Amino acid sequence: MILTNALNLLDVLWTNGELVLYRSRLGPAWIMLGWLILTIVMILNLSNAQRQSRQPLLRSRLGYWWAPVIFTLLNDILLFSGALIMGQPVRLFVAIGMAYVVGTHYVPDLKNITRRILIYVASTIGIVGFYIAGFLIIQALFGGAQISTRSWLALWSRSSSR
Repeated sequence: MILTNALNLLDVLWTNGELVLYRSRLGPAWIMLGWLILTIVMILNLSNAQRQSRQPLLRSRLGYWWAPVIFTLLNDILLFSGALIMGQPVRLFVAIGMAYVVGTHYVPDLKNITRRILIYVASTIGIVGFYIAGFLIIQALFGGAQISTRSWLALWSRSSSR
C-alpha cells in the first residue's frame, strides 16, 4: 500500500525544518522500526533467560550468544545507515560466532549433520561425475555424426531385445 500510494499520501509526509520524511522513505522507515522492536525484544529475552537460569552451564551457553547478537546489530546498523561494505564481512563474524556456539555445545547433532552433508556431497559428485563421463564418452564416440532420435530408439530397442 505504501509503495503503490494507495492511500494518496503527499510526497513530503512530515518536516520540522531540519528533518524531512518523504513518502518514498516511509517503507524503509517501517522496516527499521520493526527491526528495532524485534531487536529490543531479542535482547530482553536473551538477558532475561540468562538472568533467570539456575544452571551455570545454561547461563554460560546463553552468554556465548552475545557476540553474534552484537555483530548482527553492528552490521544491520551499518546497512540501515547506508554504509554498504563489500561482501558484508561483519556477517562473516556472526556466522563464525554462531558456528562456534553451536559447534561447541551440540556436538552429537553437529556430527550427524556433518555426516549427512558429506554423504549428500559425495553422492552428488558421484552422480554428476557419472553423467559427465557418459556424456564425454558419447561425444567421443559419436562426436561428428548426426544421429537422429529414431536412430537412438532403434539402437535402444535392439539392445533391449537381446
